[in-house]
Amino acid sequence: SVNLTETNSATDISTSGTLTVSDVDSPATFVAQVGTAGTYGSFGINTAGAWTYAASSAHDEFVAGQHYTESFDVMSADGTHTSVAIDILGTSDAPLRFAPTDIQLTRCHF
Repeated sequence: SVNLTETNSATDISTSGTLTVSDVDSPATFVAQVGTAGTYGSFGINTAGAWTYAASSAHDEFVAGQHYTESFDVMSADGTHTSVAIDILGTSDAPLRFAPTDIQLTRCHF
C-alpha cells in the first residue's frame, strides 16, 4: 500500500516502487501490465517487478481529509495474485490569487 497526499499537481500524486517474488519452482518474475486504467490514474508493472502509478490529473475535486483508494491486481509468473493499493488523501487547495485589473479611484470630499 502506498499513501499519497493530493496537491495541485498530478506529478505529486504519482509514485513508483518495486515488488519482489521468491519462487523455487517458477521464474521470479511478474506478468507485465502497461497503462492499466484505474479510477484516479493508471498503473503499470514490468516483469522485474518495477511498477509505476501516474495520477490522471491533479484531482482538485478531492475533498479535504477524505481518502481515495484504488487497487491494482498483480500476478507472478506462476499465477500467484497480489495487489498494489494506492491511497490518496484529499486536501483543501489554496485559492488562486489574481491581481485586480479594474481598479477605480474615487475622490471623496469632506
